[in-house]
Amino acid sequence: ATATATATATATAAATATTRLFSAQPSTYETSSLSSSSSSSSSSSAANAARDARLAGRRRFYKVTGVREANPPWEHFDPAAEVVDAVDSPISAGVDGTDSATGVKLERPTREAMRAVLTPRWSPLSAATTRTTAADATEEFESQSSFESQSSSSSSSSWYCVTLDGRPIRTPLGTPLSVPSLPLALALSAEWDAQSRTITPAQMPLMTLVCTALDQTASDPNTVVRNVLRYLRNDTTCYRSDPAEDRVLHRKQGRAWDGLHDWIEGGLGERPASAVGNEAIIISRGAARRSAERGGNPGGLPHPPILEERAEAWTRGLDAWRLTALQAVTVEAKSLLVGMAVVSRAAASSSSSSSSRDGRDADAAADAADLPYAALTADAAAACRVEEEFQIENWGLVEGGHDYDRLNCSVGVHAASLLASSCRG
Repeated sequence: ATATATATATATAAATATTRLFSAQPSTYETSSLSSSSSSSSSSSAANAARDARLAGRRRFYKVTGVREANPPWEHFDPAAEVVDAVDSPISAGVDGTDSATGVKLERPTREAMRAVLTPRWSPLSAATTRTTAADATEEFESQSSFESQSSSSSSSSWYCVTLDGRPIRTPLGTPLSVPSLPLALALSAEWDAQSRTITPAQMPLMTLVCTALDQTASDPNTVVRNVLRYLRNDTTCYRSDPAEDRVLHRKQGRAWDGLHDWIEGGLGERPASAVGNEAIIISRGAARRSAERGGNPGGLPHPPILEERAEAWTRGLDAWRLTALQAVTVEAKSLLVGMAVVSRAAASSSSSSSSRDGRDADAAADAADLPYAALTADAAAACRVEEEFQIENWGLVEGGHDYDRLNCSVGVHAASLLASSCRG
């Protein structure tokens, strides 16, 4: 009950903040470029010094949040230059050089790398069915991704930044925080406006994802691809309970995951391998032994090779925004397949709501019609917690534990879905 009340209050505050951006505080939405902001050097130095002191205490140090047009982050990106009159992000996650996080890269991405991965693009999963071999599927996805990148870079030129008292925000690595859509910028501004006396990063899931995309995914997308693909061979949705031992849980798993596997089979041309009960242990150990003999990937279920190659090709065709969203859902659900469904549904909704372009929206709409969890993102969040909710039904809910796990899962999946749907392209 406490968790639900907290979520409701946060959502109400965010909605109120977004409304104020359009009405009560119209001056906070400006149509000026980030590169055109100016101030005297003395006032900038004083502001930067005060900024550092205020952020150290993580207290709210601003009165007004706003959104204005900006350049793409790579157009005003100079690692050697100091950005004056800007606000550092308080969400560090180890980027400040401390040991508060592992696997965090402190190197900034290059200008070329940022342009390549931050330009919105994606490919419908159904594109894989037009090829019969893994090599052909990989070639198709790469060519489609190249087309998406060129199309987006030429037709989508509006980027936006979030301001605090008129000053633009930077990421933990100092990258200008620019996003490729106004709805995403407004959602970020609402998160900042919803903060009370103390800035709480845990209540800013979109800000965390955007900073991750700009600082981490853009710097090394290959690492993110490898991380999410590791979940495929041990995908949660591929392991089912034995109906002879627990038919109720087996039915729940089928209702939540059968449609997902049908969609994957239709898009990638092969059905994911699955195991029931104790046979999963036998299959996994056998696959690990054979893989070790060949020096390949360890353990997990032996999915068809073409499925694995097409899944990798589709994943590499994502921009940094949707790749970050895919990683967030995959880790939360312990399932790459659920992550693929959430990102595809969000991207398809974004594409179908934008103007038609070279017939691509028709492909996206056709793909969206058969998407699992197409009605509600909450259904995808429920698919992440089939076994946990089953245990709660049988043994009861532990307050302060299960309720927070449920809330965190819902917030994470919805934030990732919003990020993936907000990037036009």
